[in-house]
Amino acid sequence: MFDANHAMDLVVSLIERGRYQDAVSIGKQAISQHPHDGRLFEVTGVAYFGWGKIMKSMSQLETATTLKPLSSIAQLTLAKCYLKTGMDESASTIVTHLVKQCIDGIFEPAGFPALVHCLAQMRRYLDAALVCECWTIQEPDNGHAHYGIAWYRAMGGEELIHHIQRLEKAVELLPNNVDYRITLGFAYADSSNIPRALGLFHEMTCEQIGCVGCPGCLGEIIDFLCRYESADSITVTRLQNQLVKIQNTLRKDQDKFENGSF
Repeated sequence: MFDANHAMDLVVSLIERGRYQDAVSIGKQAISQHPHDGRLFEVTGVAYFGWGKIMKSMSQLETATTLKPLSSIAQLTLAKCYLKTGMDESASTIVTHLVKQCIDGIFEPAGFPALVHCLAQMRRYLDAALVCECWTIQEPDNGHAHYGIAWYRAMGGEELIHHIQRLEKAVELLPNNVDYRITLGFAYADSSNIPRALGLFHEMTCEQIGCVGCPGCLGEIIDFLCRYESADSITVTRLQNQLVKIQNTLRKDQDKFENGSF
């Protein structure tokens, strides 16, 4: 006989370790012995989602809603199930409620990244930025949250240069995140702060440049440095080498595709 509390702890532990199939197995056994415990349906539904079984996840979570109020994480998981099955209106209703929870300060902090991603997927960019603002209140030293405010406000139609301080905070907190550094550099350039943009690009290490996977970004930085300085700088050489590396990889992939090697 499964103790419900022990089964709950075990399923949650398995989910946290990414062992979703095992979590589902334990959850199903516990539900067979405690068929009215909504907590077990809830965590099993979350486990099913992690395993990629969307319809099973939705079924378990919907059953859980008849037995108890869902946690924020479970509500978000159900919203993602609805999105994946084309039930956009149902997903939107849940997500709107979760945004309000963020504003009221009762949303579970662990769910912020997934909620932001879900809102972005739904193209609700300003809501995503709002959730990031709530996130910074809960975790003021989270660079991803600061960056998200600037990025999603820009996606929502605002000028990125109006949010340079947020980008600066993100780079200060996550100095090795080259994507954030590049975005800040372009924001400086757009605001005509050429010296700071140049300095930021020149501070990129070999390792950081090696992490840039966007040929367009590399090309823009190279053009910017050549326009305002010299094409002979060591930074330009490193950027050009990375660009050639990416282009060669893309060319090889294209050849494989055309030859049916994929």
